[in-house]
Amino acid sequence: MTSGSTGASRLAGGLLRSLDPVMDGALVAFALWTLAYEASLVWPFDLGLAAGIWLPLTIALMAFLVVRDLRERDQAGPADGPEPTAVAAPREGRRLGRGVRTGLLAAYVVVVLAAGVLTWSLDKHRVTLLVGLCLVALVLALVLALTRPDDTGGDRGDGADHGGVGGTDDAAMLPWRGTVAEHALVVVLGLAAAVFASLLLRPNQDDVYYVNISVWVAEHGTASLRDTMFGPETLPSIYGGGLPLASVEPLMGALARVFGVSAGSVVYLVSVPLVAFWSVWSIWRLAREWAPRRPLAVVLVTLVFSVMAGANMFGNFSFARVWQGKVMFWLIVLPMVWVVATRLLRRRRRDDLVMMAVLGVAMVGLTSAATLLGTVIAGALLVAGLVARSGRLALGSVLLALGPVVGGLVVALQASGALEQNPPERLSRGGRSPR
Repeated sequence: MTSGSTGASRLAGGLLRSLDPVMDGALVAFALWTLAYEASLVWPFDLGLAAGIWLPLTIALMAFLVVRDLRERDQAGPADGPEPTAVAAPREGRRLGRGVRTGLLAAYVVVVLAAGVLTWSLDKHRVTLLVGLCLVALVLALVLALTRPDDTGGDRGDGADHGGVGGTDDAAMLPWRGTVAEHALVVVLGLAAAVFASLLLRPNQDDVYYVNISVWVAEHGTASLRDTMFGPETLPSIYGGGLPLASVEPLMGALARVFGVSAGSVVYLVSVPLVAFWSVWSIWRLAREWAPRRPLAVVLVTLVFSVMAGANMFGNFSFARVWQGKVMFWLIVLPMVWVVATRLLRRRRRDDLVMMAVLGVAMVGLTSAATLLGTVIAGALLVAGLVARSGRLALGSVLLALGPVVGGLVVALQASGALEQNPPERLSRGGRSPR
C-alpha cells in the first residue's frame, strides 16, 4: 500500500470516527436550546432569533469537539486494527465475588418469572411491566458484564498489563472504535435508514398537537402557554395543565422561521432523515461498548428487528414516527445513556459526568414522559452504581435525574395553579380565562 493510499485511509477513518464527537456536540447543543426555551416560557423572546444564534454556535461546538477528539486519538495512537482492543478494568468497584454474581442472576430469574406471570395475568399495565423487565435486564447485564470477578483475589484495575492494555491510562481505556470499513458500512446503513424513514407514510394523531406547536412558533416566533389548535391563544391550553417543557417542536418551528420555510417541511423532510441516521449511529456506539467483538452484527440485528416489528410497540416507536420527540428519546438518547453509563464504569473523565447531565436535560426537551422515564432510568443506574461500588456511576445517575426531577417539579407546581384558575367545569362552559 502506498503512502498516499495510507494517508487517504487514515483521513477517511478520522472523518468517520469524528461522527462520535459530532453527535455529542448535537446533544449538548440541544440541551442548551432546551434551557433557552424554558427561559422563554418565563421571559418571552423571539425563538427565531434564538435559533439563528444557536445554529452557528452548534456548528462551532461540533467542530471544537471533533478537533479535541482528533488530538486525543493522536496522543493515544492508532485505533484502527483487525481485532478489537481489550478494555481495561475500572479502577474501583470491580470486586464482586462469584456468590454475589450468582445471587444477582438468581434474583434476575425470579424477577423474570414474576413479571412474566403478571404480564399474562393482568389486562392492564402490560407495557409498563415489559418496559420494567427490560430495564432490569439491562441493569443486571451492565453489572454482570462490567464486574468480572478476579480469580487471583486482586483488583484487575491495578495498572498491570492485562490483555495488553494498562489500567492507569485513560487513553488506553477508550472503547474500541472499529475499523474504517465497519464505520463506513454503518454510515451506509444510516443513510439507508434515512431514505427508508423518509419514504414511509404513516400519519399519526399526535401530530395534531406536536406539529401545531412547530407551526405556531414558525409563524409567531414565540412559545405559547395557551391553546393554539382551536384559536389564537383565546382558550386555555388543553395540554392538561403545566408548562409544555418539550423543546424539540419549538426548535423545528424556530428553524423553519429562520430559513423561511414551512414548519411541516422541517418536521417531515429535514428531521426525519437526520434522526433516522443518528439513531443508527447511536446503536453503533452502544454496540461498540457492549459487544466490541461483533458490534456490526448487533447493529444489523437491531435494524432488522426494528423494521420487521412495525406492528408492535417497538416498531411503532421506531422509523415510522421518527420525527416525534418521544421516538427521538427512544432511539438516540436512551442508547447514549447506556453508553455514558458504561464509560463511567471504565474510565475517569469529567466529560462523561457532564454528558449525563446533558442527557437528562435532553430528555426533558424531547418528551413530557421524561419526568417518569428519566427518574426510573436514573434510579436503576443508581442501584447499579451501588452494587458495582462505582461512585462515578452513582454520581452520574444523580446528574441524569436532575433535569427530569426539576422539570417534573416545575410542571407539578404550575399545573396545580393552572387548575385552580381554570377548573374543568369552567372550560366545559366555554369560558375564557384571563390571558
